[in-house]
Amino acid sequence: MKTMKNFILLLALTLGFAACEKDEDKIYLSSLEAGELVATESNVVLLQENSKDIVLSLAWTKDVLQISDPGLSAIDVTIQTLQVSTTEDFSGVVNESSENSLSKAYTGAALNALAKSIGATPDVANNVYFRLAARTGNNMIPVYSNIVKVSVTPYTIDMSMGYILNTDKEETGVVLYSDASDGDYKGFMGLTPWYNFYLKEGNGAVWGNDGVTGTAFVLSSEDDDEKRWNCWSPGIGGCYYVDVNVNTKLWSALYIPSLTLAGDLSGEMTFDRPNTKWTYAFNAVQAGNITLQISGTGKLYDSSTGTDDAAAKNTPVAFVQSGESLIFGAQAGNVTVNVPAVGECTLTIDLSNPKQWTVEVSSGSAEPEPEPEPEAPDSPFTTVDASYFDDALFIGDSHTDGFKDYAGLPNADYLCHNGLTVWSAVEKAEFPGKQTLAQALSGKHYGKIYLMLGINELGTGTAESWAAQYKVLLDEVRELQPDAIIFLQAIFHTTQEKSDATFFKNSTIDARNAELQKLADNETVFYIDCNPVFDDSTGALTPEYSGDGVHVKAAYYSMWRDYLFQFGVVK
Repeated sequence: MKTMKNFILLLALTLGFAACEKDEDKIYLSSLEAGELVATESNVVLLQENSKDIVLSLAWTKDVLQISDPGLSAIDVTIQTLQVSTTEDFSGVVNESSENSLSKAYTGAALNALAKSIGATPDVANNVYFRLAARTGNNMIPVYSNIVKVSVTPYTIDMSMGYILNTDKEETGVVLYSDASDGDYKGFMGLTPWYNFYLKEGNGAVWGNDGVTGTAFVLSSEDDDEKRWNCWSPGIGGCYYVDVNVNTKLWSALYIPSLTLAGDLSGEMTFDRPNTKWTYAFNAVQAGNITLQISGTGKLYDSSTGTDDAAAKNTPVAFVQSGESLIFGAQAGNVTVNVPAVGECTLTIDLSNPKQWTVEVSSGSAEPEPEPEPEAPDSPFTTVDASYFDDALFIGDSHTDGFKDYAGLPNADYLCHNGLTVWSAVEKAEFPGKQTLAQALSGKHYGKIYLMLGINELGTGTAESWAAQYKVLLDEVRELQPDAIIFLQAIFHTTQEKSDATFFKNSTIDARNAELQKLADNETVFYIDCNPVFDDSTGALTPEYSGDGVHVKAAYYSMWRDYLFQFGVVK
């Protein structure tokens, strides 16, 4: 509509000029004059290694509507379309893109995807033709620039596999599978609690959690650690069916706590997490085929539930058989499997290969050894009283400021500032008297130092980048106060309402607390999680304890203090 209005204005202008009485007063408009198109390269060989590099740039002069009077200019109503094809006359498949500038640059991955879209043959040189089409309206005949030919050798892209990366963006060997190569990757994973990962596609695109909103199970491919965090799983380890859909930019994790056998065998299977297998040991009374039904009830976590266990959706899970493979779904079907011999046998469901899930019975006992439980170390903590804090220093944000005013520990010292972060605590003069941290800690030696930071940083960074900066702060405190026992206090949860509506997500808090805990050596640095004092049954801050969904009310700071009484360390 906008283009049509502009064209009508242009037509009116033309008619007005035609109404001049003298020929020398007439002003003439001509058709569009095609621009000139140039390319930076004539031959491009594409590789995975140059997928992120600029490999080809195009530039062109502006297509303009000509006017006879050099002192006047016509209204710019030009519509520009860049056309790309493997046929010089553009009779084959043509890729078109609307262009508003005078240039276009292609990364290796983008040019490879473009070549694939127009039917270029992978791993051989293809003539690819570019031209610019310009018109003054969608229903107008375009004028074309010169044609530019570029030899492009694309590489084969396998878009069927999604590779799971660790937090350092290194491949883990775990893959998900997209049967239709359509960007929807699925498969089973044996996850530890709060497992962090990225997914990399065959074209090199890396997907993580959206860091702008911080909403769990929402994806982003931004090449920026502030905008793309790692994905994190729920706080329960075990068997998960994971579905990562880069088209909808959403993923989900279906936790399967158990699988039940019915039919010729009955019982509960055991999950072998490191190998992504389910097993069941039994004593076979005869050899030959047996028929089973395999089912259970899972817990589905997605963008609507976050990692909240209470909100996870009960979901039926089951397997049916198709030839040599199993198919995962909601309704159990008959599964037939051969028992090789009488005696001790093991039924194994192997889910490690996302392209094919299998079931078999083998002779002998092959049940996995249970994962060893780490030995609980002797607790370093002892119960103390208020006098323990006479040589203590509390460093923190508004939470600590409230603790100073209402907890009832007047003999302790406090360095706190509303809005304080792990960055500003190190980089700015944020403390009383406009002191830096170094200045504030230079005049007195402390026996204990309590750190409480993190609520103000929830809208930025990743758990890893935040923890890295926390370590910078911790290292400086240790250097300035080498004799002090240091306590890292977990970030407080927010109410469920606050968590659901803002970036103060409890899932983000949990992920960062998990990283914070790793900084404790349990020798001179200790981690204390006070959330159990204030959390409700869902693991969120109890609404009655808070006025704003983030901070606790004045009357409840004594509960925080009394909790700390249980976690003194005496050297």
